[in-house]
Amino acid sequence: MNVNIRKLVAAPVALLAALVAISFLACIIARSLFRSVNPSATAPFPDTPVWEFTSTAPIVATPAVLGGTVLIRTSASLDAIDASSGKLIWRFDSPQSSFGALSPMPVSPSLVVLQQAGGLFALDPRDGRHLWTAEGTQRPLDRSDIQSLAHGCGLVFAATNNGNLVALSARDGTPSWAHHMPDTRVHYLLNETHCLLYVGSWMHLIVYAAQSGDELARLDFGRDLGAMAVGDGVVYVASRIPTDTIAAIDSTTMEVIWETPFDAAHGGFRDSLVLDGDTLYAAGASMAALNSDDGRILWHSTLGFDAVSPPTLLRHVLYFRDQGNTIFGVEKSSGAPMGTVTTISNYPFVYSLSDRGPAVSEGLLIVPFGNGRVFAYNPDSD
Repeated sequence: MNVNIRKLVAAPVALLAALVAISFLACIIARSLFRSVNPSATAPFPDTPVWEFTSTAPIVATPAVLGGTVLIRTSASLDAIDASSGKLIWRFDSPQSSFGALSPMPVSPSLVVLQQAGGLFALDPRDGRHLWTAEGTQRPLDRSDIQSLAHGCGLVFAATNNGNLVALSARDGTPSWAHHMPDTRVHYLLNETHCLLYVGSWMHLIVYAAQSGDELARLDFGRDLGAMAVGDGVVYVASRIPTDTIAAIDSTTMEVIWETPFDAAHGGFRDSLVLDGDTLYAAGASMAALNSDDGRILWHSTLGFDAVSPPTLLRHVLYFRDQGNTIFGVEKSSGAPMGTVTTISNYPFVYSLSDRGPAVSEGLLIVPFGNGRVFAYNPDSD
């Protein structure tokens, strides 16, 4: 081989090796710092998992939980496993892009909805039996990928990447109604008690009657809306443009109850809000806990990275995943770091729509690893 060619080949190889070494060292340092802040805390990740499950393909979404069953979405199938033992119950072959998918959505003890190729499949979670299909090649799904799912009041709701919000019958998948949204990015949630659907699209907060699709109210919020959470008569929304803000809005009058701003270095909560009792947790470029009644900040933590999965709560710990395949645990009352576990990435790196975070079932923390493995941890064990 010519000497100059050898140099051309060696240079990018050496650069790649250096970048890998730097990334590995950074992960070690971050993990050490995270553990050292609160060394006396109970470790949320015991050294030995309760069980391990290995699928036949990479895991591409956050696990879903239905009773004592954990539903695992891989690039080739939907696997149902027993939450207490990790044993496979059934497998439904359903090829999906290895670059990500939505988590399966449990609707009832006898119905789970699965996204595939712009359409939806409904299965019986007890045995994996196929119930109905809503084809992505037919309107109103209109050949578009589905970016989010919700359910309630006898309906399944799907938001597509071309800006359609579609309601389907949970019984047989037939279309009930559809609306085209102001923007292709759609965040929404359901108040099942009153059968109201709250939709955030661009700068608009819209309220629909879930069963009829009739628009009941609309608020021009003046900022780009993101993640949402619903409480008793209140809708909580995160916005990022032009400023990072979390706000509480009266769901009846559409009046703003309170707003809490964050500067650019301490916000970034557009995609993740979780309500637990009277505390609202937000995660993004940093994490914060707010009093849901008045918006007062209870604690705030600058992470130094983006949390790409919504916080999952188990006992006194919030768990979430970063962009580098590390699951972090923080104490929910103070935000104090408590520990980490690094998930093994598959190739290529999977950045899924649901961002493959942890789930909770039967008192266990279910952690998906990119190479097809799932570990279950009991935080109360050593």
